[in-house]
Amino acid sequence: MHTFNIDQRNNLIIGTSLAAEIPASTLELKAYVVIGSYDIKNGRASASSRILNRDQDDLRFWLHKYEIDKKYLGSTDEIAEEQLAHDMFKNDIQDIEQLEREVEKYLDDFSLLQIQWKFDPPLPF
Repeated sequence: MHTFNIDQRNNLIIGTSLAAEIPASTLELKAYVVIGSYDIKNGRASASSRILNRDQDDLRFWLHKYEIDKKYLGSTDEIAEEQLAHDMFKNDIQDIEQLEREVEKYLDDFSLLQIQWKFDPPLPF
């Protein structure tokens, strides 16, 4: 099983999303997997606490896998959900080990995961 490195784990715990480009189904598309976290309090989702050293019982994870036509990348227009192909979103992932198993389905090399906002052009959510 693949595992996240300590920086990736820490980023996820404090709510910083990670992303990686993955193989696309066609040459016209680019594919990505994006992962992140959120807190569940009183049955409601909220942004993850930015405190690293905290109780993580309320921490949950999500995974978004999608493909997008290359012509939309680099555009200043916001990318709409309808423009995403082979779109799959999974949330309520209970722990980081379960998230690793989910990511492993799409990505062989976890070192490719980087902070989402570092992508140029910026990735849609």
